[in-house]
Amino acid sequence: MKLRLLIVLFIASLQLMNGNEKREEIKAEMWSSANTAFTNTTIPEKWNNSSAVILAQLNRFEYRKPALIKELQANSYYHVRIKLNDKNALNEYSEISFPSERRALSVYTGFKLIKSDGRELVIDHSKAVEMEMKNGGRTRAYKKLAIPNLEEGDILDYYICEEETLPLSSNMYYFSPVQYDLPQQYPVIEQRLEFKAQRRCFISMNAVNGAPELQQEVDENTDDVTYYLIDKNREGIKDTRWFYPYRELPTIKFRAAYASGKAVRNNDVLLGEPGVVKSEVTEKELTDFLTYIFVNTYSDPKSMIKHVKKNVDKHASNFEKAKAGFYFRRNEELTWEEVHTIADKDTWNQSLAIYKDNAFQSLDRFAVFLAQQDIPHDIVFAVPRDVASIDDVLLEHELKYLIRVKQGDEFLYLSPVDNFRMPGEFDDDLMGTEAYIVDGNANFADWKIEKITLPVISKDDNKETSTLDVILSNDFKSATIDIHSTLSGSQKTYAQYSLLDIYDYKKEESAKFEMKQDFEGTLWMKKKLLGLRESYLKTKEQYRNQTLKAITDNSYDFEIDTVSDFKLLQSGRFDTLPEMKYQYTFETKELVNKAGRNYMLNIGKLIQNQTKIDKEELERQQGIYQYSPRAYSYTICVTIPEGYTVQGVDKLNTKIENEQGAFITTAKLEENQLIVTSEKFYNNIYDKAEAWPNYVAFLNAAATFTESKVLLRKQ
Repeated sequence: MKLRLLIVLFIASLQLMNGNEKREEIKAEMWSSANTAFTNTTIPEKWNNSSAVILAQLNRFEYRKPALIKELQANSYYHVRIKLNDKNALNEYSEISFPSERRALSVYTGFKLIKSDGRELVIDHSKAVEMEMKNGGRTRAYKKLAIPNLEEGDILDYYICEEETLPLSSNMYYFSPVQYDLPQQYPVIEQRLEFKAQRRCFISMNAVNGAPELQQEVDENTDDVTYYLIDKNREGIKDTRWFYPYRELPTIKFRAAYASGKAVRNNDVLLGEPGVVKSEVTEKELTDFLTYIFVNTYSDPKSMIKHVKKNVDKHASNFEKAKAGFYFRRNEELTWEEVHTIADKDTWNQSLAIYKDNAFQSLDRFAVFLAQQDIPHDIVFAVPRDVASIDDVLLEHELKYLIRVKQGDEFLYLSPVDNFRMPGEFDDDLMGTEAYIVDGNANFADWKIEKITLPVISKDDNKETSTLDVILSNDFKSATIDIHSTLSGSQKTYAQYSLLDIYDYKKEESAKFEMKQDFEGTLWMKKKLLGLRESYLKTKEQYRNQTLKAITDNSYDFEIDTVSDFKLLQSGRFDTLPEMKYQYTFETKELVNKAGRNYMLNIGKLIQNQTKIDKEELERQQGIYQYSPRAYSYTICVTIPEGYTVQGVDKLNTKIENEQGAFITTAKLEENQLIVTSEKFYNNIYDKAEAWPNYVAFLNAAATFTESKVLLRKQ
């Protein structure tokens, strides 16, 4: 026992010694005087008024396979020297976060300040505070370090280096891709971008939007290839709303992949050859890749065919048959949804929720169904608007897939099914993009690519409509608001996923399809699942009200006290009833302010928070990328307490309308009610920068309206 303990302690001491040696090695490299760019302390006169200037910056990524062991190494090294010129920059860099070390991840950091008199102050990074961040149900630890004694004119020089060991569980491994914009938040005097990979790695890399090509350097001793770029005197670009930087800014895209000599290369047709940079994808490679996906995910559509034959007239249109098949396929995906719902709420039972089918398999099965039924259709593959144009596609994970059913000159688009998706819907990030299609009825060997432009949803089909009935308490200290909301198009997606689960639409679904009840087929799990369901349903409304309160808090510029009485009126899951409709009640104490013996009603705040374009945003050089055309409509009905009149109603009428959108309000008194209507809409999915003043006009009109008040005057 003592011998074993001694061995463990000896190994731990060796690891500590190696870690300290590595730490000193990285420190010496990062702060070496040989890095001349990182000795600079002056900035060009043209950037004297910039909030901060990056004097030098290094981003290096390394990918390698150690000999004899089934592991990979993915390392990243970030080093920046930045001069902080004003209080905004000081505030931004007063704290710096970096990952915590964990198993298989080593983190090396160093921080120092260079004062205006030349003194260098090394900051003790051991004083960093441990923090936690939750994302996607996972908790990740990180550290936060306060940077003390910051003053205007200081230079902050720091590095954060991560070295990660990855298990090699298959003969093919794709490292995480890097997409890097050359323009940074602040002007850059010099930046260096490096990708270092072993020569036998597969390298996918391209430069778009005017970015220079990377140079190549080979180390014959280590068999490493370094791809590098030195970029100088790059102007900064501020954070801009509704802007997709990868579509306009000079950008480098890079991804390394490793394959052992035993790898069977069936699914890597987009990779090219090891050691040879691949910077574009040919049409033949795309069709080969698509063929591989469809061949290897084939699933039998017999049950779908049987359902459609039984429930749809044989003379029905292509669209009717396609919709029936789509809804049946969606229902198949719900087989284990109840298990998935109740197990997700219990970490210990998450393994019970493994039965969810692959999303692409659902699309593939549907394509086979269409082909066997001789229904004309195309397979569509596109790249999200915020990632790249279809002409710049490089990596397989950039692609999204749709099916386009043809009926004469009309088309019905179908996406991979999920709980709420309907026929005719697809993701916002594909709207208006150029895409490739192949004929789904043709043989794989005959596939030829054509280019199309995907349609854009109308603002009138992508709308949020709400009616708010406002009742003030007798003492005016609180207000109760009953809200009825109707959502269409992609406007309903967030509400559906946030507020609904299978218990909200199981009855509706069961009326159309045979569904397993009480966990039929689970056998030994049935008792466990029945208990989980009972526990889940006891707290379901509590969790939903918490979610609904958080949504309401984020929607309004006043504090929400309580949320209650949620009622789902329509799920919005079928194209015969496509809108989601629901109602609920919330209360607040911040809608009315006393003004002597009278009261001020903050009526404008009831149209929810509005985007305000501040002075620093008024000038714009970038294109304007909306995620979709959309519309918002509110009708606010306030019951006026007996003995009070309303003043200021005439000031609530607004109309700003142009090619890009509009904000329109009307107000009137009817008996004992003040009725205010508000409409705001965005017409376009993209506009050039020249159209920005039109956006500013109606956006700021809406923001100004939120400050509107009316006086409730005591008679």
